[in-house]
Amino acid sequence: MGIRVVNQTALDVGHGKTLRGGFWPRRGWEHKALLLAAALAAPAQAQDIVAIARGASASAVLGAWCAARHLGPLIARRESGAPAPAGPAVRRALNARPGDAVAYRRVTLSCGGRMLSRAQNWYLPDALTLEMNRALVGADAPFGAVVRPLGFRRVTLGAAQRQIRAVLVRPDGKRFSYVIESYAPPG
Repeated sequence: MGIRVVNQTALDVGHGKTLRGGFWPRRGWEHKALLLAAALAAPAQAQDIVAIARGASASAVLGAWCAARHLGPLIARRESGAPAPAGPAVRRALNARPGDAVAYRRVTLSCGGRMLSRAQNWYLPDALTLEMNRALVGADAPFGAVVRPLGFRRVTLGAAQRQIRAVLVRPDGKRFSYVIESYAPPG
C-alpha cells in the first residue's frame, strides 16, 4: 500500500483512490501527518481521516461515512474507568488558567457494529452551556454533535500512526476541548 504525490493538488493513496483539490496544507508538519494518516487508513477511510486532520468535525465526518454505507447512526459509547488527569500539556493546549475545571470523557465511536475510533476528550465545562454539559455526562452522544451549536472550528495539533490530536475553538477564539482520537486499523 504505497502513496505518491501526483502533483500539488492530488495525492495517490493507493487502493485506486486519489485525493484531489485543496489537499496541501499550509504548514510542513501537517503535510507529513496527512500523508501518514492517509497511508495508514483503510481504503474507505483515507479521505475521511484526511478531512478530519484538515479541520472537519470528526463526529460529522464519521457520521456521514456511516450514513453513506447505510450502517446506521454514529454511536458514542462512554468507556468506564478512572478519568485521565489534565496534565500540563493538556492544560496548555486548552489555555486553561489555574483553577479552571477540566472534565474528561473517553468514548468509542462506532456504527453498524464496526468500531471506527476511540477518543479521549478533555474539555472546559465552563465554556459550554448547561444543556451541553448534561448531555456529555448523561448520554452516549458524540462530543462534536453535542457542541455543534457553538459553531466551533477544529485545529489539528499533530497526527501519527492513526492518531490525531486537536483542539476545538469557539468563534471567539476560546479553546474548549482537547482531543486525542485513535482510528481503527483496516478490517
